[in-house]
Amino acid sequence: MLDIIRGQIRIFLRARTLHLCNLSLAAVFFLMMFLDSGGTGELRKPVTDYIAGSLPVFAGFASISAGLTVGMVSGADFTDKTINHELTSGRSRAVSFFGRAIPALIGAPLTALAVTALPLLLYGMLFGFGDVVPVSEVVRRLLLMLFPNIRMTAFCLMTVFILKNPTASISFSTLVMPAFALAQVADTSVPMIGKLAAHPFLLAPSGLSRLGKFDSWYTYDLSLNQYFTYDPALPASTVWPIIVCAVIMTAVYLLIGYHFFHVDDMA
Repeated sequence: MLDIIRGQIRIFLRARTLHLCNLSLAAVFFLMMFLDSGGTGELRKPVTDYIAGSLPVFAGFASISAGLTVGMVSGADFTDKTINHELTSGRSRAVSFFGRAIPALIGAPLTALAVTALPLLLYGMLFGFGDVVPVSEVVRRLLLMLFPNIRMTAFCLMTVFILKNPTASISFSTLVMPAFALAQVADTSVPMIGKLAAHPFLLAPSGLSRLGKFDSWYTYDLSLNQYFTYDPALPASTVWPIIVCAVIMTAVYLLIGYHFFHVDDMA
């Protein structure tokens, strides 16, 4: 199994298209913040000003990186039939499956975390972090987002091993995850979206959106200028269901994926 894991790491390091996509996503996040303020005579906003309102969107789009990693790395050997040669040479299906699942479950969520956090860190170092929300709370939420991303990674692995095609993971990550993130942030009046927002443990995208959302309220001064106040607290009653469901569903997805791979005809 160790040689398969090393092979997966080599594929990841050499996946130039994947790295280009990740860098492009991170650059878009940075440019969104950079171009939004700092015009003539205007002070540039600190990074926490953007995090308070945009972290769910950033995290939702950054999850594309996790799905791309599964598709381009874990699913790469289905394209050239390398995995068939492993099985015909005597490797067990468990070794082939978990030799790809283990590095994916570690690397894909960390890649999504890096794509989310690095542009925020760079912008904060250049233009200040501010105190709109505590930086420590932002770090805590980013780390908690690993759990929904692990869950999503396991789902992508399941689809790749069932369909024997990396396109399923890539399509899911590039279409479904960002759409969910935007829908939950933009409008919760749709019954289905409202239910997912109220129960963020139901799906990985809804968990990401809830972990990135800061409860807020706003007031006006005499000149009708609007001022937002954000509550950085994240209730334990919200966090634990997301974590527990992520762990359970990750195990379920892996079991389903391995079952189909174990009984599948690899011809």
